[in-house]
Formats: sequence, structure tokens, C-alpha cells
Amino acid sequence: MKYQGYSEFVARFPSIMMAIVFAFILTTTIVGLLTNDLPDFADPTKGFEARGTPIRKRSRTIGHLHGSASLSTRQRRDDNNNNNNNNNNNNFDSNFVKDVVVGFEGDDLLQLDSIKTICEISTETIHSFPEFDSACPGTRDGTCEPDVSIGNLLVYMTGRRDCNSLQPSDLAELKRRLVTCAPYYVNSTLTNDCQYMYTPCPFVPRECSESGYVFTLFEYLIDLDFTEAVARCPNCALPALRYTLLFPQIQSNYLLDLYHDRLESPIRRGSVALVGIDFDIAFDVFQERLLSDVVYPALSVAIVFLVMWIYTSSLFITTLSIIAFVASLGVAYFFYMTVFRVSFFAFLNVIAIVIALGVGSDDVFVYIDVWRQTKRRHPNASTAKRVAMTLRHAALSMFVTSFTTATAFISNIVSPITSVKCFGLYAGTAILVNYVFMITWLPAVVVFYEKYIESRCSVKRFVGTCYERLTEYLSIPFQKWIPTLVTKFKWPLLVVLTALAVGMSMAVFVKPRLQLPTSSSWQLFRTSDILSRYEFDMKSHFAFNGLRDPPEPADGMYLTFVFGVKAEDPGNHMVPLDDDSDSNFHLTFTQPSLSLISPAGQMWLERFCGDLKNQSFVYEYPLSSDADCFIRSVGDFFAFLNTTESCDAYVAVQASYVKETSRRCCAVGTLPTDADTFAYCLRHWSIAIASPIGAASGLTYPDDRLYFDDEGNLKAIEVTIRSTLDNARAYVDMNRDWNRVENWLDAISESAPSELRHGWFTGYFAFYDLQKSLNFGTLVSMGLSVGLSFVVLLITTFNVVISLYAVVTIAATLLSTVGTLVLLGWQLNILESVAMSIAVGLSVDFTVHYGVAYRVCPDERRRERTLFSVTHMGPAVTMAALTTFVAGAMMMPSRILAYTQLGTFLMLIMFFSWLYANFFFQPLCSLIGPQRTFGQLSVPSSLAFLDCYRAAAMDEVVSENDGAAAAKEENKTPVSFETCIW
Repeated sequence: MKYQGYSEFVARFPSIMMAIVFAFILTTTIVGLLTNDLPDFADPTKGFEARGTPIRKRSRTIGHLHGSASLSTRQRRDDNNNNNNNNNNNNFDSNFVKDVVVGFEGDDLLQLDSIKTICEISTETIHSFPEFDSACPGTRDGTCEPDVSIGNLLVYMTGRRDCNSLQPSDLAELKRRLVTCAPYYVNSTLTNDCQYMYTPCPFVPRECSESGYVFTLFEYLIDLDFTEAVARCPNCALPALRYTLLFPQIQSNYLLDLYHDRLESPIRRGSVALVGIDFDIAFDVFQERLLSDVVYPALSVAIVFLVMWIYTSSLFITTLSIIAFVASLGVAYFFYMTVFRVSFFAFLNVIAIVIALGVGSDDVFVYIDVWRQTKRRHPNASTAKRVAMTLRHAALSMFVTSFTTATAFISNIVSPITSVKCFGLYAGTAILVNYVFMITWLPAVVVFYEKYIESRCSVKRFVGTCYERLTEYLSIPFQKWIPTLVTKFKWPLLVVLTALAVGMSMAVFVKPRLQLPTSSSWQLFRTSDILSRYEFDMKSHFAFNGLRDPPEPADGMYLTFVFGVKAEDPGNHMVPLDDDSDSNFHLTFTQPSLSLISPAGQMWLERFCGDLKNQSFVYEYPLSSDADCFIRSVGDFFAFLNTTESCDAYVAVQASYVKETSRRCCAVGTLPTDADTFAYCLRHWSIAIASPIGAASGLTYPDDRLYFDDEGNLKAIEVTIRSTLDNARAYVDMNRDWNRVENWLDAISESAPSELRHGWFTGYFAFYDLQKSLNFGTLVSMGLSVGLSFVVLLITTFNVVISLYAVVTIAATLLSTVGTLVLLGWQLNILESVAMSIAVGLSVDFTVHYGVAYRVCPDERRRERTLFSVTHMGPAVTMAALTTFVAGAMMMPSRILAYTQLGTFLMLIMFFSWLYANFFFQPLCSLIGPQRTFGQLSVPSSLAFLDCYRAAAMDEVVSENDGAAAAKEENKTPVSFETCIW
């Protein structure tokens, strides 16, 4: 019978179909590239920020409130003091450059040989740099400033010529002084100011404070573990000094050249090694390595190409399939930038290249495998019929895997983090585009090859032989070993893999458990890399990085409570905040004509300030008046004016400052007063308190802000206090502190008048916001991915049991993968969050292929269905897993951390997906899999084509007569292919 429709067109005109798809690819890619800016990864961490969260809304709103040109502000405190208390700058020496750091590691660096070795390494690497004379800041005599190091400080202290002239007695004296002074440093009695005469430290020995040398050693050059150990036990033997630093005095514009010329890799001399640097050049080096390390993704492509060539036995099919993978990225770029109008292309989007490669190769293996089975079982069928039969099985199977993977990616849009949102949209689009190419481009390529190339290709003999041998080797385990294992040893396999999943879940949720990031710095390279070692390993060993406990109370961040304005973060959350236009940001005030100055509002603000002052999170000032809110100062102002003498003085001030004389404020006496009088006097209070009369009367101007419009109406209020909260604390502590303040504000706001009931607070919570967003976004994305995967499986198989088994298998795969990553020391950072959320999409593929094969098997017994799915889909599934696993392994030598983490993730997810699909899902089906129509849902008429899919699948694996017999046994009328139109 003559076929009509899509399959007939592909079979008769494959070249036209290829031309149509190619024209579409070319057009969309060119339009996408020419009409949009090319990706720029100058800052790979751009977009690593939360948007639309309560914290972001508050910080952005207060920023615009401070910069609003339509409001006038009354405040005393300088803007730079707000939320800027996290800088621990130590003024040891104004000429001491602390931004350039070199880190050393050794068995014991407080030995004379080690000290001299450090000096030698510095001389031979840094000081012998050809441009060093131009790069170093000069002294008065024209020589370069010496490095700040243990050796050079010891030279200063002893008056020696240089490091090489140091004597054992010099070191012995240094050790004695360190033992004497360590307790004073640890208890904060010894400070940098002790060296100055105007701040004497009477309880600190003079030898500890003179010239600041000892303080500098403890603060900058000596491992904090060493210092604390000496302070705990001064009479014990000195511990080994494992880490020390050296601060080269060199200008920053020469640092990149110095790195390339001398310091690209660690330098070791005996037991001393230069292992880390902090030159602030990581982004520059990242740009360079991004280009040089592209060879590793290229190797992944080459491996996939080679395996696919052997499997397909066709260089033509393999080459055009790879072209389709690459083209899907270009077309996705068009949709992403032009159709969806997302102007920001995140660095995370680069990950989609390898992901598309893995998913695309899986689709090719499935299609080619089904195509060959169709030819083998129906040798006399026409090309159009073979295309139809192949698509009816492969297209739906590929759709399930592609759609579940794409939904796993796209579910990342719920994340508040901009770069994660962008990755989810781009990668999901790329997967869907690739699926379209697999059902349009690939069938046409296969037909074109068989029609015009296969009979003329001599290379096919060699590659075909390789494929035959590969198929023979692969068929052995899937015809004999694995079927035996999953049917005869199903109980042991289920017990072992269940125990593994439970154990890994303990690692994820109990101990060591999945941790949120502890550093706000973004790691671009491996921890062992010289550019990362200091920041992510050594930095935590030195006190000057703000790591001494407990922190000084004055280090607590400022908290600002805001009333009268709504917290918002409008704009496009798919672009970083720096790129988002502020033109559409308009402050939204809670009252058209703010009535915060009503009598009820005045009384509540007094209660609010009194209660705030007594909270444990508020820093206790030496003088109680220092913590007073503006409302207290206004009350003092009215009390001051209550005498005739004070009122006369105030009237005189009015005449000088505002050319106005009025005694209206003198009659108030105490709060509350009517709103009009309060509004009038509030403006005069701010004038009087800044005048000589304010200073003479002792009135204070607190760290608060009042915002007035052009008509003099009060629009917003800020009440600012210094807290005991430390913004460098761990997530658990910050989360507790945030909730403590938030709950207190909610509780006290219940008694507030309506105009003051919607106040909010803010501070320096940016890193905590990111941690919270990672925690929330990852869990929600993974939950959505699993839920959507179940829905897709249910729709495509219409079997509740198979869908539930598949979801359980996916969950076990996820737990094992994430648990292994936790044991490897991964934290839930940006890339890790993306990896874990897309793990659902990548882990579902193999289980889905087996589940679909189980579902369409014409036999109704669970054991035979299990054997059928293993033998028919096992080789293709294994090739797909092996290909992606090897592609991930090829990324491991890269120096870019994102590449190596991606490689690690791909290898683990492929291993556990294959392991659980073969030895958990299959034994589960063999043991309690559905038989006959158990768990089967009726197919709605709108989805009747799925019944055609089942009939087509049955026809592919059994003969026409066997198919009719199987259908008859189910009391169903056989569904012919002619009734299913593509």
C-alpha cells in the first residue's frame, strides 16, 4: 500500500528534507549571531546573584531611595558608613601593599634553612623578573621596597644585611619573642596601635609592641593555628609552622606578566614550596584558559564522533549527526536571544554544549538501533514503511527522554539566581531543538545514505567490521550475563542497591551532609592551582582576613528599618542587576500623602525605638543616647523649647536659617501632637539640630534618615542601628539572625497603625541571600523535575506501576550521585546547583528506554518482558552511557574548575544511571513488574496515536502473524500502520 504523509515524504525526498532543515539552521543561526551581541565571558561570575528575593528587593529599593533626586534627606551619618562595616583594614604601614600575596607551604617554615629558602625563591622568581625594577615602588634612595616576609622582618629586627646573613641565634630570639607575645595577641591586648606612643599598651611587654614587628608577624605572616597553639601552651615545644605568606611590593599592572613569566605553577625547593598567589588576575587568566582549554570539550566531541562512527558504520551519518548537535546550539541561541529576548548569555550556558552532545548521541543510538531492527524483521518493507515504523518507536522514546531532560533544565527558571535561570532556558531550548532535528534531519540523513552512498562506500567494510565486532561483544553480556543476573539474583541486587541509595542519602542529609558555600569568592580553577590555593585553602589560616574569634562588637553590621516605601525589584530578572535598566524603577510609597506623623504613629515609633534598643541583636553603645531614634530626639527638641529662653533662641535661629519666625513648636511640650504641627516642627527640628543652638543644647542627631517630597511631606523614614550581627558567619547562623530580626519586626508591627505596619529591614545580606536562593532553588527545581518526569512517563506509557518504578529508580540514582559528590567535598554552589537539578533529566533516559521496551513487549509475563527490554535496549543504552561517560572523562585534565566539575558529574550520573537502570529497575520489574493490563490506564481518544505506537512496536519485534496473535490474545483488534498517519 502506498504511504502518505511525513514518512512518505522523507523516504522519497530525503535531500529536500535535508535542504529544508539546513536552510532553517542557517537562517536562524545567522540571524541570531548578527542581530545580537556575541557572548562575553570577561566576568564568568556575572549573574551569580539573586533577583526578586525579599532581600534583593529591599537592598535595591534602599539604594534607589538614597539616590532619589525627587526627595530631600535629613540625616547626619555619612553614606559610606552604611552597611560597610565588613572591611577589616589594618594600617600597619601605609606603604605596605597587602593586595599582592604569595603563599608558602612546608614541613616547618620557622627554621633557618626554610626562611632562607623562601628568600631565595622570592629573589629568583619575583626579583629576577625582567621588568621588576619598573614594577616595584621605589624608596627615597631609588631602591625597591623589600618584600614583607618572616625573613625580612627578622633582618629588620636584628640589623642584619639580608636573609643569608641571618644566624641561628637570631631565629632563637625570634622564637622566644613569639612565645612571650602570643598570649597578648590572642587575647587582643597586643594590637597594631601599641607601637605608637599616643596609644600605649601598659600590659604588653615593650619587646612585643616596638615597631609593630611582632604584631605584623602574628597578623600577616604566621599561621593562626601556630599562634593559638603557642598561646595555649607557652612552655610546650613549638609546633611546626606549616604556612606563611610573603607580600611582594610590586605594582598591580605588572602582575599578569609576572605570573606568566615565573609563577604559572608551584615552585618547590626541598621541603619548602610556593603554592599559592593572590594577584587579582584570576578573571584575566580565566579568559586565556577558556580558549586554550577548549581542546578538552573538543576531545569529548572527538570521542563521541569515533564511537558513533563505529556504531553507525557510517562517516556520513556520524558527521551530519554531529552537525545537528552543534546546529541545535546555534538555533537555541536564536530563540534565546531573538525570540525570548534574553540579552544576557551566562557562562553556565557553555555547559549545554556537552549536555547536548550526550543527549543527542543517545538519540542517534536509539534511532539507528531501531532502524536496524526494523530492517532485520521486515526485509521486504518499503523505505517509507521502515521510516514510519522506526519513527513510531524511536520518536516517542526520544521524545520522552528529550522532554524530561528539557523540563529538568527549564525548571531552573524558578531559581532566583540569574545565571541559573538563563542556563535552564538555553539548555532546555537546545535539547528540544535537538529533538526536532532527530525526527527530521536524522531520518532524512539515514535514508539519503542508504539510497545514494552506502553501496558506493568502501570505508564501510572496515567500520562495519568494527561495528559487528562491537555488537558481538556488547550482545554477550546482554544476551547471557545481565539477563541471568536480573532474573535469578534480583533479591540480592535490590538489597545491595537499596542499601547504597540509603547510605548515600545519609551522606546527603545527615553527615557530612550537603553544605552551602562558605565563601563569597567564586572558584574558577582547581584548589591545587596556584591561583586558587591561597584563596580557598591558605587564606583561612591567617588572622588579617578577619578570622579571629570572637569578632569585635563594633564589627557588627548596620541594620536599617524602613517605613513608608514598598520594597521592590522590578525589571528583567533574566539579566544581571548591573545590566538591568533603572529607568523603569519608581519608588512606591505606601501612602499617597504619608500619615506616618499621626499621633498614633508618633507613639508607636517611640515604643518601636525603645523596644529595638533592648533587643539582643542591637549593639550596646557606651552612652544610651547614642542609640536613640530620631523620634526620641524630636521629643527632646520639644522639651527643650518648653522654656521661654530656649524658645527665644530658637526663634532667632529661624530668622537666620529660614527667614521665618514662629513659636508654634514651642507650645508642643511633649509628644504626641497633631499631624500638621508635627510635620511643621519636624522640618524645623532638622534645621535647629544642625545649628549652633542644637550643639549648645546637647540635642543629638541620630543615624536616621527622613525623606520629604518637594511639598515638604514626609514620605519615608529610615531608622538605622548598629547590630551584633556578623555578615561573614555561616548560613545557619545568618539564617537564624535574619529570622530573629524578621520575627521581632513582624511581632511589633502587629500593634502599629496601618501606615507603619508594612515596614522592613535590610543590611549587608547579599551572600546570605545567594545561599538561601541556592538552597531553595535547587530543591524546587529537583522536585519539579521529578514531578514532571513522572507525568511524562505516565502520559507516554499509560502505566502507573512502570512510571512509579522509574521515579523510584531516578530518586535512587540522584541520591547516589549527589551523595558521592558530597563525599568528594562538593558544596551547593552555582554550578553544583545546576548539576543537581539537571541530574533528573540525565538520569531518566536509560530507565525510560527500558520502561518503554517493557511496556511494548508483546508477551504478558513480567520475566519475559524484562528479558525483552534488556536484550533489545541494553546495547544502545550502554553505548549512550559509555559515550557520555568518556566525554566527561575527557574534561578532567582541564585547568578550569567548571570543566572538571562537569566531567566529574557526567561520569557519575552516567555510571549510576546505567547501574540502577540495569540492576535495580530491571530486577524490580522482574520481581513485581506489571503483568497483562495491571496498572494500565485507558488511552484517551485524543492520544490514540500512542496505541499506534504500541502496535508499531509490537510489529517491530514480532512478525505480522505473531502480532495479530498477540493482539487477539488481548481481545483487541490489531491496529495497522496504515491507520496511523505521521
